[in-house]
Amino acid sequence: MREKQNIYSPTDSHSTFFLYRLLPGSWSEQGQDLLAYLLGEEDGLEPSDFEKPSVFMKCGENFRADLEMEELEDPALRQQAEDAYMFYISRSWTDKMVPILDMYNHRNGASLNVESTTAHNDDDITAFALRDIKAGEQLQNTYSECMDHDCDFGELKYSYTTQMMYNDYGFLEFYPRRWQLHDVIAEVDEDLETGKKSFKWIFDSPSGTTIEWISKQLSRLRNMENHFRKLVVQHKNSDAGGKHNNIDHESDSLLELMEGYIEVFEMALEHKSHPVGVTVEQYANDIRTKRADLNQNEL
Repeated sequence: MREKQNIYSPTDSHSTFFLYRLLPGSWSEQGQDLLAYLLGEEDGLEPSDFEKPSVFMKCGENFRADLEMEELEDPALRQQAEDAYMFYISRSWTDKMVPILDMYNHRNGASLNVESTTAHNDDDITAFALRDIKAGEQLQNTYSECMDHDCDFGELKYSYTTQMMYNDYGFLEFYPRRWQLHDVIAEVDEDLETGKKSFKWIFDSPSGTTIEWISKQLSRLRNMENHFRKLVVQHKNSDAGGKHNNIDHESDSLLELMEGYIEVFEMALEHKSHPVGVTVEQYANDIRTKRADLNQNEL
């Protein structure tokens, strides 16, 4: 699986100084508290586990110390080590870092126009166009639909959900979004030309218990929405985390996640009786076709 790549291109307004502070696990304490409040407690929303270990949990308290058995105590050096570690896990493909290629943004659906070979073999990594790309069009690859080892050859498309991507990369992906709603998957997509939204159930339709859970969560979010927006504004205007956290990003992505959940919950209730949009058999056939096309292109 391609893990935690940077989603921002050099033209984005976000400072590269804060790239490693995009992941929820690296947010300020106040930002994480707001995320926990949004997600709810028992039987709440995902990602429920967004805490990331520090480099000192991973490598020991003596990491970067002068002596092998000595604990690193210098606060500045400890912060540098933590920042370097967060930068690594936010941009690497598991155990690989691929400069230039990791500048591509993630996008599935009709906007996807670039694919690349896996980073996990002994060959060079090659990026290639999936279709004609217009002048000025942004190059966008996929973190979940790639047809190679990194995405289990297409198997991650519906199992690596929008909530997982939010946790691993620090952003709410553009459409299409594949949401895990209790025990089912729902997809919300947007027509690039008209902006019209569409909805479909993936593999299975929701049970009565799932619909009840969706209704409960939607009601909870609607009841807290105004108050939550005020809390986010207060957070955005605060100095939480000092210079080591991107409070603008934390605040913006908190609202994006809330609005995304409200949207999918409302559409799920509207389409609760609709048939399954993608069956397991249809998906298996689609993967076989894509694999065959790629193999043919490589000949």
